[in-house]
Amino acid sequence: MDKTEIRNAVVEYTHLGYQWGDHGVLTYSIGLNYGDSGYQGFGTHVLDTTNPARREPGQPPRLPTLFAGGMLWAVDQIFGCDWENLKGKPCRALATFTHITALGHYLEDKWMWVDKMGFHVTPLADVPRES
Repeated sequence: MDKTEIRNAVVEYTHLGYQWGDHGVLTYSIGLNYGDSGYQGFGTHVLDTTNPARREPGQPPRLPTLFAGGMLWAVDQIFGCDWENLKGKPCRALATFTHITALGHYLEDKWMWVDKMGFHVTPLADVPRES
């Protein structure tokens, strides 16, 4: 099992939109550069849902959910900037070799994490740990 640790990072890239691979869903990714071992991405949670009226003419196949707004709110709380200004921002990651559990402010004890209920910003002590 991978060891969870806190790592310093810089945001290397971001993605927000429908054109991420072949998924066809609204999603996001925040790519981190640790400076010594390449990149690791946080995100890819689905931010929309199927539109029940999608079979009617002119209706889009998918609709945004509150998850999208929650993600943007959490990013603002952690990074103190809009999505468009994330690249180059320092942060911390609570991560293993294969998974990022939470993103943290680089100086303050504020951590962004997600569960099936939505996005949260809490102190590190309140971030659920992988078991």
